[in-house]
Amino acid sequence: MCKTAYSILIERAAKFADSHGRTLRVFFEASGKHEDRNLISYVKALKAAGMPFAGSSG
Repeated sequence: MCKTAYSILIERAAKFADSHGRTLRVFFEASGKHEDRNLISYVKALKAAGMPFAGSSG
């Protein structure tokens, strides 16, 4: 899964959970060392910098 797809998935899932008064918790199934490292780095980047395409346009 690419970083952009992961970010979009998390954003949409978080909005859905919030609209139903829920908290989103994300778990992933281990698939390989390289893939797992990528997903963990996506999570860290999302927490540190926020959405990669969320600009202050407007």
